[in-house]
Amino acid sequence: MDQPAPRLNAEQWLARVFADGHPRSFGTGWISGILGIVLGLLALFAVLCLHFPQYLTLPELRSRYPLEWVRLAIDVGLLAAMALAGLSMLLRKRKALGVTGLALAGAALLLGAGGVEIPRSGSSVVYLGLDWFVLGVLSTAAVFVPLERAFPLRSDQSAFRRGWLTDTQYFFASHALAQVMSVAVLAPAVMLGKVLAVPAAQGLVQSLPWIVQFGLAVLVADLAQYGVHRAFHAVPL
Repeated sequence: MDQPAPRLNAEQWLARVFADGHPRSFGTGWISGILGIVLGLLALFAVLCLHFPQYLTLPELRSRYPLEWVRLAIDVGLLAAMALAGLSMLLRKRKALGVTGLALAGAALLLGAGGVEIPRSGSSVVYLGLDWFVLGVLSTAAVFVPLERAFPLRSDQSAFRRGWLTDTQYFFASHALAQVMSVAVLAPAVMLGKVLAVPAAQGLVQSLPWIVQFGLAVLVADLAQYGVHRAFHAVPL
């Protein structure tokens, strides 16, 4: 009886779609294809932020953006994404990278690119920090990619090492989902605090000098974070 084919995880699936066994060095279309996808995806996210600022952007940053420069950056990014994706299609035998980059850039263009009219709607109580994620990717890549290329700890390790998608997911969660995760963490903690509150213990803590309170807060937070992180590795669920 034939054994069922092993189930692919997300990284393996992406490798099967985009990897073709050809070299990935400069001039092969690999680098331009990856850059085209990244720029196309970031431009698409930025355009969505213009369409739905009340749901996809941080309130602390909305009023601080120089919109003229933001719109120009989106349009320049889209042009660069299309040019890089087209170059990848010319250089690489398999066209998956280039087609994906062009598809992402095309979606951003269809949605209005940098010329989107921003709606005059109110703020939302729950929102994503998609703008913060876009800025984080651009700034982190601009700083650390050159440093990693210049001073690598492991010169034979590529950017798409094993576990890169997990790292990307954590980066997305810590940026775009920061507010949602904060609410998800704080709400049950506040409810539990009300149930388990001991007035005598609260009074004792409040009577301590603020520097001691601060030290205790850091200690409890670090121990809790350690326990949760240890559980991530030890408990499959």
